Amino acid sequence: MNLEVILTDLRAKFPCLKYVLRPQYAPYLNTAGTVLLGWLIVSWISYIIWVFLAPLTVTVAAIILICPTTAKWCVKQTVPGLEAVFNNFLEKLHSVLSRIHD
Repeated sequence: MNLEVILTDLRAKFPCLKYVLRPQYAPYLNTAGTVLLGWLIVSWISYIIWVFLAPLTVTVAAIILICPTTAKWCVKQTVPGLEAVFNNFLEKLHSVLSRIHD
């Protein structure tokens, strides 16, 4: 169905919208609807990512802070070469925390 036909029908049913729903505005309304639909989809995907990744991130941070030995073991099991980088990160984290504590 053509959008201009729909707009003409809506103008007939709702006279108060006759200045907004003109057939010559159809391309603009189509673009605005597409932009709003895209924004809705992107927002929904962002929300889903936050819902699933935020608890995972908090859990990983808690494991690193509470029990670094377990974190080292997990890193050693997954990526063997990453242990040196992880040890360096833990040393920096402990030095920053000790500066804050003092």
